[in-house]
Amino acid sequence: MVWLDINNNGIVDGSESGIDGVTVHLVNGTGLIVSSQITSSGGYYLFTDLAAGSYKVVVVTTGQYRSSTGANAAVTGPFEPAPAVQTNSSDSDDNGTTVGSIVESSVFTLGAGQPTGEPSTPGHSDAVTDGNGNYTVDFGMYLPASLGDTVWFDDNHNGAQDVGEAGVSGVIVNLLDVYGVLVATTTTDSAGHYGFTNLAPGSYSVEFVKNSLPTGFDFTTVGGGTSLTDSDADPQTGRSAPVVLAAGENNPTIDAGIHHVVTPTTTTIFTQLTPVTTTTPPAPASSTTLPRDTPTSAPVSGQPSPTTVTTAAPSATTIPVSTGSVIGSVWKDRNGNGVREGNERGVAKAIVVLTASDGSTRRTTTAEDGSYRFDGVPPGVYQVEILATTTPTNGPRSRSVVIAANQVSQDFGFSNSGVEGITAQNDDGLAFTGSSSLLLLALALTLLGLGAHVALPRRRRSATR
Repeated sequence: MVWLDINNNGIVDGSESGIDGVTVHLVNGTGLIVSSQITSSGGYYLFTDLAAGSYKVVVVTTGQYRSSTGANAAVTGPFEPAPAVQTNSSDSDDNGTTVGSIVESSVFTLGAGQPTGEPSTPGHSDAVTDGNGNYTVDFGMYLPASLGDTVWFDDNHNGAQDVGEAGVSGVIVNLLDVYGVLVATTTTDSAGHYGFTNLAPGSYSVEFVKNSLPTGFDFTTVGGGTSLTDSDADPQTGRSAPVVLAAGENNPTIDAGIHHVVTPTTTTIFTQLTPVTTTTPPAPASSTTLPRDTPTSAPVSGQPSPTTVTTAAPSATTIPVSTGSVIGSVWKDRNGNGVREGNERGVAKAIVVLTASDGSTRRTTTAEDGSYRFDGVPPGVYQVEILATTTPTNGPRSRSVVIAANQVSQDFGFSNSGVEGITAQNDDGLAFTGSSSLLLLALALTLLGLGAHVALPRRRRSATR
């Protein structure tokens, strides 16, 4: 019998039926075809009037049929290669093994001592004694199903794969059966594609393993496009909804989009510094009486009288202190490398808040290219913050970065892939660079002693007396 093994388990189950119209050859021990049959009456065939000797049965497969393997989503299994006919007297199990483009049984010997008690072959008469024949050479065939397709960078976080959004390689993808049991696993290729083949019909779900995503990324919104372009991965579990496959069906629509969960980065530049005058208040005038000589008796005529010397109050001293400007931009750092590249777009209309240490704030909004600017920033410690409600992603948005007094340069290293670029510069052109994955910056301009020093290279003092 040749039958449709719907579930690819290698056994004829109650609901499975035979396949008519399949060509079957009987080949002798020398490799010659001695007889041929076409299955009928429910997938049956029968070769009669055979001489004792060694034979094997060859099935010519058609269309998408494959020999049963006995293992779902696998090309090998307990029935591929199949058990040997000579030692396997079980009826209604698969005895075929794929060899190139055909499926064939193992070699068996006909003669006395063959299995007995086998059922008759429907649609075929046979006068040979049961003990001289072998009616157990059956072939299970199934129509393999498949599914796939892509994990991609959802740059604009809209839940749909748009033109120009690249695939993500190296993501682990699991195939689960209806009970959540692992059936197979694979990894996305360089274009973000994956696929599972040789599947028995049934219900499956696809699990995109969250901890295999690139650092700083998470799943995007579900169902943002058509069935061909949307994301099917649940943002919490990474699993798709159940997918039911019919025999021979291919479903290339199970995709997952991912987006960067770290807030868009900020670049801060301190430039266009202008002098600010601070005045040291003058001390009050004082007077001291200095005796020319201390007499031991009444003053003698002609001797100088005691002299009073008045010390003038010191004049005000002017020390130049600089203000700064905070200039930066907010952009989507898609690959998390901390460098704004040509295809990384600015975030417009994000609200930027500059907060001084005394709690006073100034606000501005990013331009269409993501840029913003605060001028006339006096010495002090500040926070630059992007309001969470004005950017497309959630996540931490603050971190302190301090530039100490008299620094010439400073590098800032942070975790989380370094997705923020930070640059500080004064009007002498000396720069401070670094990176951060978060959105709070601080400018420290520190006052020391009687003089005032900004947290940048010193400027020349001027004084008036």
